[in-house]
Order: sequence, then structure tokens, then C-alpha cells
Amino acid sequence: GVELANSAAAELIRAVRSWKDGGYGGEPLNDTDAAESIRITELAPSETGFMPWTRQTGKADVYRDADGTSRGTATLCWPVGVDCVEDSSSSRAVDAAVLYLHGGGYRKYKPTDDYAIAITSRLARACKMPVLAIDYRLLAT
Repeated sequence: GVELANSAAAELIRAVRSWKDGGYGGEPLNDTDAAESIRITELAPSETGFMPWTRQTGKADVYRDADGTSRGTATLCWPVGVDCVEDSSSSRAVDAAVLYLHGGGYRKYKPTDDYAIAITSRLARACKMPVLAIDYRLLAT
């Protein structure tokens, strides 16, 4: 078998621990700055294959979106200098990625919001891997 120390999962675990241990000196709840040297691309549902959806709650003030707002856009963050291409002949191409799933199902927020981009861009930088965050619907609203 493949030793954990050499696997992409082990690299991810090391990166997340390093990120956590490094700490952040700013206001954690107000930090919305994207990491430097990260390319951020928004992807429509037609590009990702994930289901588009709309919110129908009657509570636009609570959920930050008017009823009927089209949802389902994903963000892809990847470090500058890391190739995200099918041609793996590049010495800087990656063969792994992180799928970031927000624990709240983006009930109130979405991956294109500044706070989510701050998290996913820093994760991409720490892992040296692309990070895909999808806007999925966890439950009916």
C-alpha cells in the first residue's frame, strides 16, 4: 500500500495543521481578505455539473438573497505557479485537489462571498493545491 506520509491526504493534513498552528493575528470573525498569489475563478453550474437552484423562503433579509436568486456558482482557488491542467507532464502540475464543503450548506452565505474566498484561498495556498467550493443546497428552504 501507499504510505500515508507520501500521500496527498498526508500533505493536506500537514498543510492544515501548519495553517492552524501559524495562527492569524487579525480579527478572526471579520477577516475577508483573500490570500495573495491565488487565482480565483467563479464557475457556473453548467461548468461544474452541479445542480443550479434558487431560494424560495420569503425571508430575503435573513438569507441575504432575494427569493428566486439563481444559486449554484462555485469558486476555484489555486496557487499561482501550480498548474491545474490535464497535461501532467509539467513539473508543477498537481494530481490532487480539495473539495471544500461548507458545513452549513451555504444556507445563509455562498462560496463567492468574501469570507468564503478568504478561507478557500488560504487553504489553497497552504496545501499548494486547487480548492473547489461549490454552492450546494443542503435542504429545502
